[in-house]
Amino acid sequence: MYNKEYRKIVCSISKDRTNITNIIIPKGVKQIKKKTFKNCVNLKSVIIPSSVTKIEKLAFNGCTSLTSITIPDNVTSIGDHVFSGCESLTSITIPDSVTSIGKAAFAGCTSLTSITIPFVGVTLNGISSTHFGYIFGANSPSDNDKYVPSSLKEATITGGTSVGKLAFNGCTSLTSITIPDSVTSIGSFAFAG
Repeated sequence: MYNKEYRKIVCSISKDRTNITNIIIPKGVKQIKKKTFKNCVNLKSVIIPSSVTKIEKLAFNGCTSLTSITIPDNVTSIGDHVFSGCESLTSITIPDSVTSIGKAAFAGCTSLTSITIPFVGVTLNGISSTHFGYIFGANSPSDNDKYVPSSLKEATITGGTSVGKLAFNGCTSLTSITIPDSVTSIGSFAFAG
């Protein structure tokens, strides 16, 4: 799971989180453990290798300068609060390989202007937590307006077969939502407000 290069990175991070500005995670690393890069406040970019399949909770939490991250196509799981507090992140693309996105994965990403995600909610074609605001920390669709960043203008959904009831309720700042041809049903009041 870990190789020597990755251990060196993690050790240097634990000594001084403020000096790290760019990270290239070595090939062969399979998962990024929880809190690995938490509060690396000057971290601006991260390159994750295709060997990574899981990014655990709080991995990049509080990386306030993070502007660029590439998530490879092999990642299947993004944990709770992974990018929470990454207030400089302006756009993110989650690959179709991802089958679950944790609660509040993007909470506090106040500069986010566009997002591309494989589905709306916690899991692909899930039956609970199917509202857009879930990944921003909203407990229910009625909280979408309090949690979805006002800077967010574009949402592109790339997969799934349904958009749930009240999915985008109260998302008044969104100006563009792209829904794929795979979607065969849109729930009631999906775009209310």
